[in-house]
Amino acid sequence: MLALAGAADSVSAVCRSIINQTVTPDHMRGRMSSVFSLVVTSGPRLGDIEAGTVAAATTARFSVASGGLLCLAGTAAVCLAFPALARYDREEAVRSQEALAAQAA
Repeated sequence: MLALAGAADSVSAVCRSIINQTVTPDHMRGRMSSVFSLVVTSGPRLGDIEAGTVAAATTARFSVASGGLLCLAGTAAVCLAFPALARYDREEAVRSQEALAAQAA
């Protein structure tokens, strides 16, 4: 299961990087990369704090189970709040960026 989770995390990282690089306009890429780096490096640490706090207040088993359920709930909430993420198409994004660049020129 850990190997599967690691593989899924790697695929997720590649997808996030591709979306970040293809959708972000050139003049905003540095700022977006900074925010992206902040989220990627601080997110797991916040999860560690949450898991440790819940485990200290209850049990390690409850911490793992509740953390997994909250992850699933958070994923569902993001999918419902931002349905365009599920429909993201890299080729369409590149065509849109090229069209915007052609209009600006």
